[in-house]
Amino acid sequence: MGVFVNLGTWLLALLETGAGKVLAALGVGWITYSATQTAIDQVKEQVQGAWNGLPAAAAALASMAGFDVAFGVLLGAYVARATLSAMPKLGKLTSGS
Repeated sequence: MGVFVNLGTWLLALLETGAGKVLAALGVGWITYSATQTAIDQVKEQVQGAWNGLPAAAAALASMAGFDVAFGVLLGAYVARATLSAMPKLGKLTSGS
């Protein structure tokens, strides 16, 4: 039990330094990126499965109309919005106050 208390004290002391704040920001950023990437991959798989289920004529017409490009643009906009909305929250996690 004493080892965990000493480890916890050491980690708290590390987080008060500039290097600790950088490491915390990188860790939170990595977790956020991983979770977002997993969610996006699942959405892409579902859309690709639905796209492959379309009849050939319907898929060709939708492709000529640019639905595949529009989906990519919408997915990119969603990722950008999620990133921008998460930025203020991440700043609070790594700020000195």
